[in-house]
Amino acid sequence: MTVKRIPFELPQHFVDGLHIGQESREEFWFIFKDSKLLVDEDTKAPSHPKGLALQHSVYMGIYNECNVYVGEALSAEAPAGTSFHDLRGLFGHTDEVLVALAGKASQIILWERTHQYCGQCGSKTVAKANERAKECPSCKMLAFPRVSPVVMVLIRKGDEILLARGVNFPAGFYSALAGFVDPGETLEHCVKREVFEEVGLEVDNLEYFGSQSWPFPHSLMIAFTCEWKSGEITIDPKEILDAQWFRKDNLPLLPPPFSISRVLIDESIASML
Repeated sequence: MTVKRIPFELPQHFVDGLHIGQESREEFWFIFKDSKLLVDEDTKAPSHPKGLALQHSVYMGIYNECNVYVGEALSAEAPAGTSFHDLRGLFGHTDEVLVALAGKASQIILWERTHQYCGQCGSKTVAKANERAKECPSCKMLAFPRVSPVVMVLIRKGDEILLARGVNFPAGFYSALAGFVDPGETLEHCVKREVFEEVGLEVDNLEYFGSQSWPFPHSLMIAFTCEWKSGEITIDPKEILDAQWFRKDNLPLLPPPFSISRVLIDESIASML
């Protein structure tokens, strides 16, 4: 299976960095407030009005010969001509590369804001000089930007695929199964556990499909396909409202095109033609 490009993929020419190499470069900023990005109301491009007060800021690296920064606005009120916008709503309205960089920026600024103090002894943390980490000068504990791995799996049974409605999904919306990886688990074990817990099925022949950074707020989606092995659908009502087998000619409402779940479903259906 040849997988097409998955959204939220960082551009190859972005160079991650901890220290400003050339201060003479032009600056490019991503400004957030409560996980929403400040954008120009007309173009929906990231905006950084002059004089905007920030409570946190971090240097990210270099892209297109610009020094890239992320900051958090002190005020929730957007300056004239701008607005704070959810990242998911920007797809199709602005450059996908900028949305991908904004996804990275949103995770970095969240980490910056939530790791001002050591979680072990409570001391004020400082930025580590040679890696992106917060260091406690008192107990030497290190805190790195958080990434939470999540497995996603599309189960095949002949010419059908299994799709489910989570308890928090919009009405009519179905997707592939997904769940967070527990401590001590391999990805393969997590897939089989989540499938059995959520829909009561046993699966086999797991095959890696692809991954996607999902900055809502800091997940890494790791997608697989697999084959139904045994069992009848028995949903966990705490997690799943409904789960069914679907053929390609009777698919329900699917996830948006910028999600790896939609790419996974589309590619799998195409391979069954």
